[in-house]
Amino acid sequence: MEHRRALDHLLEAATCPVCLERLSPSLVCCVNGHALCLDCRQWQPHCPTCRGRFSTDRTTTLRHIVQALPERCPYPNCNVILWSLSNHKRTCSYRSTRCVACEWVGPVRDLWGHVNEMRHPKLSADVNRHISNFYKCIENNFRWINVFALDGHIFWRILENDPDLSTLAMEFICLATKEVNNVYKASILFKTDKLENSIKLQLSFDNNHNENRIYLCHDMLEHFVEQNAKLLYRLTVETDDNKSSN
Repeated sequence: MEHRRALDHLLEAATCPVCLERLSPSLVCCVNGHALCLDCRQWQPHCPTCRGRFSTDRTTTLRHIVQALPERCPYPNCNVILWSLSNHKRTCSYRSTRCVACEWVGPVRDLWGHVNEMRHPKLSADVNRHISNFYKCIENNFRWINVFALDGHIFWRILENDPDLSTLAMEFICLATKEVNNVYKASILFKTDKLENSIKLQLSFDNNHNENRIYLCHDMLEHFVEQNAKLLYRLTVETDDNKSSN
């Protein structure tokens, strides 16, 4: 306990007042001894702590001390301390996220509770999904949002139509709530008695959304529309260990 308290004090003293993360080894000090990261310095005309001018003196000893310290996760309420936080910060459940369906902003760990509280539409466990009145629907712009959870991670599914481009885009926003140990894949199956088309996509977590987007041409989809103008399809998100069909 005493060692942890001492480490907490050291990390607090070694926190940059601008980016609020551990000082980078390339640091600068003001004439009163307050330090900040060199990259943060370029945006500061004066020391943000005391408004003093910056010093040109070398701080070799302080740099060595900073290099010897681990890093504390910068997200509020997360107490994780590691030598390298690059992987942890991508999956930390305390990092901030936005609800795709409304204006809520909060930590990823609270998102699923928010979804349940607001009753945002979830993907059901039905094997098949459908678009009713397909030909009428694709005449207009629409954006349908659903959400589901798999292995504790949260997945937004957005279906968006663009009548000008004659395309239907299906996008996935994948939010890790812990370390990701599996590869997640989405597949969309369109099938009739005579035709079958399966489209697969490996999902990327917390990256550029365009990586998780599938474009479907209206001309292709029309081959799978039933006589009642309903388009049926099967959406599956799976890993090597388990499978979720929605």
